Amino acid sequence: MKIVVWVLLLVCLNSDLMFAQRDLVQSSRARKMHRHHLDEVVLKFNNGEDGHAWLSHQGKPKLLLLHGITGNAEVQYARNAAKLSKYYDVIALDLKFHGETHNLPQEYAIEDQVHWVADCLMLLSQQYSDDSYQRVHVLGNSYGGIVAGIFADHYPQMVTQLTMVDAPIRFFGSSMADSIAHAVGVQDFFDLLSPITAEVFKTRTKLSLHRKIWIPKFVAQNIIEHDLMPRREEHRKLVQSLQESELYWANHVFQWKCKVNILWGDADRLIPLQVGRKQAAYFKNASYTELSKVGHVWNIERPRQFNQWLIKKIQNAHRTVITPSF
Repeated sequence: MKIVVWVLLLVCLNSDLMFAQRDLVQSSRARKMHRHHLDEVVLKFNNGEDGHAWLSHQGKPKLLLLHGITGNAEVQYARNAAKLSKYYDVIALDLKFHGETHNLPQEYAIEDQVHWVADCLMLLSQQYSDDSYQRVHVLGNSYGGIVAGIFADHYPQMVTQLTMVDAPIRFFGSSMADSIAHAVGVQDFFDLLSPITAEVFKTRTKLSLHRKIWIPKFVAQNIIEHDLMPRREEHRKLVQSLQESELYWANHVFQWKCKVNILWGDADRLIPLQVGRKQAAYFKNASYTELSKVGHVWNIERPRQFNQWLIKKIQNAHRTVITPSF
């Protein structure tokens, strides 16, 4: 209902006021973060790069949240970080070439992204003189879930628990990805992930969510122009690099040393449910949770249920189905 009211409000605005409203929404998210003791932190690297994160620092267990491709930490986790900060020291990190990070135009491989995450945690540990930033429960959605999985594999000493949400870390290659795009009339999967037209943007939304949301064309176009286009070529290089290494990762044996949770929305049509079920059968030591009436981004579509799952630390949700309450 809140989404419908928001969309109707946007329709009532003229094009000049639309940009002011966009800034107002961003300011509202930031105020919510600050109100719940999350600080906006800029991390300075010796090579001139800047990292960016929202985080709380109260001596609680550390929870690292990684967003999906074309996203950023504030947009994806604003509705979660505030609540979760009561129980965790939340670290909502902008990945390389996303959000407010400033990176050199190089190193687009998934391993570079993983090393970036580790370096950011090390800088936080130094900045706050707190070694606990080097021991985190890492949770990632989609591309961020792939990063989380490889991070836990490469840096086992830094991960207490791994949670991957609709993350195509295995059994999802270029062929399947492009077939999904072709089925909805899009040239390839990257154009679906980073649309340049309002029509494709709406298609991506339909594939990603269980709930049906009406998005006016001018709203979709505004998001494309101001949020997607400025970093589109960087995102393209990230995806291309991942595609070039997909054979390697398809055969890689992950050596996870922590508890592993795999979560999947049964209404996800962007990364289909069959991928999650194949992962459940393959990663036999992982806990697999299938979410009913949820699409690709559980934390955005059902933030209350997402928060409850993390707060209660469901430990034995092995091949179960969760039906969210309304």
